[in-house]
Amino acid sequence: MNAATHPIRQEQARWIPGSPRLWAMLHRPTDAQGKPVEPIRSVVLCPPFAEEEKCSRRLYVELSRALARRGVASLRFSYRGTADSEGQFSDLTVEGALQDTGRAIACLKQEYPHSPMALFGLRLGGAFAMESLRSHADVQRISVWSPVTNGRSYVRMNFRRKAIRQMMNTGAASSVQTESAIPENEIFDFDGYPVARALWDQLEALHPGIPTAWQGQVQIVSIGSIARPSTECTNLSEALAAAGVQTSLECVVSQPFWNLLGLVECPEIIELTAQSLSASP
Repeated sequence: MNAATHPIRQEQARWIPGSPRLWAMLHRPTDAQGKPVEPIRSVVLCPPFAEEEKCSRRLYVELSRALARRGVASLRFSYRGTADSEGQFSDLTVEGALQDTGRAIACLKQEYPHSPMALFGLRLGGAFAMESLRSHADVQRISVWSPVTNGRSYVRMNFRRKAIRQMMNTGAASSVQTESAIPENEIFDFDGYPVARALWDQLEALHPGIPTAWQGQVQIVSIGSIARPSTECTNLSEALAAAGVQTSLECVVSQPFWNLLGLVECPEIIELTAQSLSASP
């Protein structure tokens, strides 16, 4: 009997305690009889944001299962107010997301206190993973897919996307909102999600990076339509290498699945990442 016949023991939904409670799914590695085993590494998967989180959810599940087959435990979770976690979406801030990431790290450490720790994230989740290293220097490895490296550009991109959708649906698009046009306490539409001004301000100020004193390993995977890493990923890789951080930069030709509602198969990126996160030491 193999591990696939023991889904209850292999994948366990749980609440991360605190206020608000966070939904999480623990993926345990198992032996040939389906019994949980001590993992070679534990990975917290930081989700992206808003529509990108919904579109990439399936690949997060596939990555967690690929890691489990390689003996790596992982914890998928949702930030406060998002998906199945408690709270209102409009309550989410960058500060809150980083706090929630820290709570997920603590939860997985409690489950596997002797397992080396790693982080993973796509897009804004990659930015949050990198920023989390400032408070969790004991994390030894990190892998990011096409991470957001400039919060202001990320916000503007989402408003352009909204304008394009409005043009397609109604034939006219509203102008891109500017910071001065948003009242201090107003909730506004961000790619179809209710977002508070506080999150806008914190996203615009976000310039994530790896702390220069950190001694771990970084894998950056650039995903795009051409076989060349994006400028953002290349600049991030070069900056980390110049700071003495052990960094690898991979390039995968694929559709931007975080912008697509249909199913997109990405076995190459899953395999690249699973290999990196399961590698020794």
